[in-house]
Amino acid sequence: MKVFLKFMCAVSAAIFALVPAESQACWGHRPMAMGGVFTALADDANVAYWNVAGSPWMEGIEMGVTMKPYGWGEWFPRDIPGNTYTHTFNLAGPIPDIEGLGFGVAMAESSGLSWMIKTSLGYEIMENIAVGVGFNMWYRNDWEELGRDQDWPSRYDYQIQMDALWRIYRDEDIQLSVGFHTERFWDIRTFTRKDEGFLRALNFRPAAAMTFFRDENNAIQEVNLVAGFYDFFDNFGAGAFSMGAEAWLLDKTLALRMGGYNMGSDFGGLRTFGIGYRPVDKVELGYTLMFPFHTSGAPFDQTATHTIGATYNF
Repeated sequence: MKVFLKFMCAVSAAIFALVPAESQACWGHRPMAMGGVFTALADDANVAYWNVAGSPWMEGIEMGVTMKPYGWGEWFPRDIPGNTYTHTFNLAGPIPDIEGLGFGVAMAESSGLSWMIKTSLGYEIMENIAVGVGFNMWYRNDWEELGRDQDWPSRYDYQIQMDALWRIYRDEDIQLSVGFHTERFWDIRTFTRKDEGFLRALNFRPAAAMTFFRDENNAIQEVNLVAGFYDFFDNFGAGAFSMGAEAWLLDKTLALRMGGYNMGSDFGGLRTFGIGYRPVDKVELGYTLMFPFHTSGAPFDQTATHTIGATYNF
């Protein structure tokens, strides 16, 4: 307990010492509360976006929804700079009666300006190693606002994504995993770049995770520590380090989460905090707060991002 509290304090100090940035992203209340590092943990419905290689090892099929409650009053304004995804949906898990094979379906909507859908499969190639492949499609509704001309004729973006997960070590007390999620492994067609093709605009996201298991007599039943990189090769000007932590309490009905998302990137990164609550078996409700420290003096309620979400395990 003392070791974990010291770790959380150290993470807090590191996060709050960073430079300001705009709020971004909303893909799953749990991953974003942990600093947007989920690639190596990959154990719930969010694998549909973050790393489908984890889908064969999930405990049943799970569905998750995350929303940004814009327009709900002073603390939930509609227009917050830099928010990429407004609402997201994930569905993932092992395929029944087919050993070693899993699936994922992820969808997102961005304030009516665009939407995305991703379908993917995960496959266990060894007892502790799995891989995944996904097909991702974006549609932009704000084409004219982006000022695209005839050199950018498509509203659609098609890409192949590749994932992998390796559970290096596990016993009754600890698990160590590494993994990666690769966006734009193959750009079939794109509205954002002119260098379409194989490995032309790679967004490589490696990560590591360490899980500590404790019995029910301990105050904390499980601790997850995660760290990783976004855009490792800096192809999009956002190459940065992220890290986070999660602690499950009260017989794993309450989770406390915190992290630092894309620290050191061109946009500076986010401080993330969240909570998860399981009111009944198979259901989790979650809340995440993401915010920068703006030197411009902008009010907190105009820079923070709130997300709410829920997951259900079938």
